[in-house]
Amino acid sequence: MTNDATHEVMPPSSGPVETGDLVLEVVPSVMRVIRSEMRRHGASGMSVPEFRALLFVRRRSGSSLAELATHLGIGAPSASVLVERLVQAGWLERGRHPAERRRIVLDLSPAGRQRIDRANDDTRAWLTEHFLAAAPADLEAIRDGLRALERAIGGGPR
Repeated sequence: MTNDATHEVMPPSSGPVETGDLVLEVVPSVMRVIRSEMRRHGASGMSVPEFRALLFVRRRSGSSLAELATHLGIGAPSASVLVERLVQAGWLERGRHPAERRRIVLDLSPAGRQRIDRANDDTRAWLTEHFLAAAPADLEAIRDGLRALERAIGGGPR
């Protein structure tokens, strides 16, 4: 699209719809690789929902069962069963909310935190190793693009 000689032609693949399509294509594949590496580096032996639950609680310590269920896209009864398995495995702790006694809050146990932190650290090292071959300009473009994506979508991890 051009207005006058001072404007460049906008390629057809640079609009919001095409950007959204690219995000929907790239982000899930990147997340699959990251989850795979994290499971390989410390979360083996646990299901994907268990792993996702621990990551969520790591990011949102003190979250409720309902918040976890919403994040995982499952009902409260299924989330309750999942939490019970994680508590029995020694990776998650349940407690009472200090102001709302009927509300259950979730936190990682020391063993759960150690396991998830190890997986995170090892995965970060794996990513770093892969980024060593990238040109500095490409690394800067990736960082800038990720920051722009976060600004455009409005917020960080949920």
